[in-house]
Amino acid sequence: MKKIRNTVIAIGLIFATMGLTSCAVLEKTDKAKGKQIVAKVGDTVIKRSQVESELKDYEATLIENYGEDFLKDDTAKSYYESAKQSKLDELVYNELVQMYIKDNNIEVNDEDKEKYVDEQMEYYKSALGATDDDFEEKAKAQFNLTLDEMKEVLGEMYYSKVAGEHLLEVSSNESAMEKYKEDNKEDYDAMENQKAVLYIVNSDKEKIEAAKKELDAGKSIDEIAATYSTDSGASNGGFFGFMDTDSEDMSSIDANFVEAVKNLNVGEKSDIVESTKDDDGNLKFGYFLIQIVDRETGLKYQLKQDILTNGVEAKLKSIYKDKLETDKYKDNLNN
Repeated sequence: MKKIRNTVIAIGLIFATMGLTSCAVLEKTDKAKGKQIVAKVGDTVIKRSQVESELKDYEATLIENYGEDFLKDDTAKSYYESAKQSKLDELVYNELVQMYIKDNNIEVNDEDKEKYVDEQMEYYKSALGATDDDFEEKAKAQFNLTLDEMKEVLGEMYYSKVAGEHLLEVSSNESAMEKYKEDNKEDYDAMENQKAVLYIVNSDKEKIEAAKKELDAGKSIDEIAATYSTDSGASNGGFFGFMDTDSEDMSSIDANFVEAVKNLNVGEKSDIVESTKDDDGNLKFGYFLIQIVDRETGLKYQLKQDILTNGVEAKLKSIYKDKLETDKYKDNLNN
C-alpha cells in the first residue's frame, strides 16, 4: 500500500517543499458526471472529466491493490478522493497563476524557464541518487511520474515562481506601502516606537563567525541571511519583525536576544550574541547576529512576509476572490 500513499502525497507536493505533483487516480464515471463543473476561474471552466482524465495511472494502482470495485473499500476511496481534490487544487492554482501573469503583462522568458527546469531536474536526479540510466525508473517509483511529466510539472512551477517574485515586488512597492499606511494608520504609528529587527541565527559557531566577518566587511544582514541563518525568516532578508522591547509580550522571546535588541539603535549591528541556556547548560538557539533597520525598511519586509507566510496560492485567491468559484461546485467532484 506504500505506493498508493506515496502517490496521493506526491500529488499535493506542488504546494509544498518538493514541488512535485503526481499524475494518478481516476474513477470511470458516466458522461453526465464528467460534464459536471467543479470550479470556475475567471472565464475558465474546470470539469470533473478534466480532473479525472489527468489521473488515469492511479486507477490501475488502485485496481491492482483493491480490485475493480476499489471504491467500495473505504481506504481506497479516501486515497482516491484526496487525490482528486489535490489535482483540482493544482488545476485551479495553475489557472490563477496564468491569470495573474496575463493581467500584469509579465514576460516569461522561455530560455529562463528551460534553464530552471533543467536545474530542477538535476536537483531531483541527485536527490534520488539516480544516474541518467535509472533516473526515470526512480522518479516513477518515488513520484509516479515519467521524466516528461516531471518537466511539465516543473514548467508550471516556473510560472508560479515568476508570479511569486512579482507579487513580492509589488507587495512592498511605494504604492503598496502608502495603502498600508492609509488602511493601518494606528499600526503604522505604533511602529515609530518599535524596532524593526533583522537577524541571523545559527547553532554552528564557525558559521556565525563567518557571517560576522561579512557584516564587518560592510554587508547587511539581509544580504547574507539566506546563506547563514537557519530561521525561516532567512528567505525575507532575515526579518524578525517589529519589536517593542518594553512590552510584556517579550517574555516568549529569548531574553538575551531581547536585551541585545534593546541596546541597538537604527542602523546598528550587534556582535555575536549567545542565546540563553537550557538546564544542561547548552545554548537553546545557538548564536545571533542582529541589525536594526528604519521603519520604512521594516515595513517593506513586513508586507512581503504575508506572501511568504501564507503562500502565493493564498494571495492569488485573495486577489481573484470575485473571479474564483469552487465552493458552489464542491459536491460535484465525488458525487
